[in-house]
Amino acid sequence: MSLTVPDIYRKRSGSMTGSDNEARTPSPRRKSTDQTAFKWVGRIDSMEKEKKKIILDKTEVMDAWSDFDKNNDGVVSIEEAFSVLSTLFGFSKAKIRKLLRSCDKDRDGSLNYSEFTRFYAKIKEERIYTQEIFAQIDTNHDGFVTKEEIQVGLRHMALSEDDVSRIMSAFDMDQNGILEFNEFARFWQS
Repeated sequence: MSLTVPDIYRKRSGSMTGSDNEARTPSPRRKSTDQTAFKWVGRIDSMEKEKKKIILDKTEVMDAWSDFDKNNDGVVSIEEAFSVLSTLFGFSKAKIRKLLRSCDKDRDGSLNYSEFTRFYAKIKEERIYTQEIFAQIDTNHDGFVTKEEIQVGLRHMALSEDDVSRIMSAFDMDQNGILEFNEFARFWQS
């Protein structure tokens, strides 16, 4: 499936002028202070990321806070976040830094408990999204994905057998020929 610029971008307000084949640009007559006048509405098979309301349980957040704040200093540093998220999701330090910055309201380079709550909601959203993708690829619902399921499930990426073999060797940590969820999550976040 190939996406064109008109397929990928739609005006946020929903009202468009012109045909679907024209490029979408803001009206030159209207001054816009909104830098997000356009948003992504493209779709890759059925793997579109949808915004979902994340409900956080206070106990869950407090438990996560304990896991992240390793040195009990009352803040979560990028190093602490990296030690947890690189293991669970394979997040890169750059991705964690970007997530941390987006939640660090006081710009001190770390997250207090209030900021962490937002950070944790974003992580939970990523996990739910990754679980949904995993479930779509795991067609026989046995709790892991095989080389064949990856090739079929990610056909829109036009992966060769060699590509899939490289994915398997790079992310199959226990080298058992399948990707369990945490191994898949590391691949998906890479």
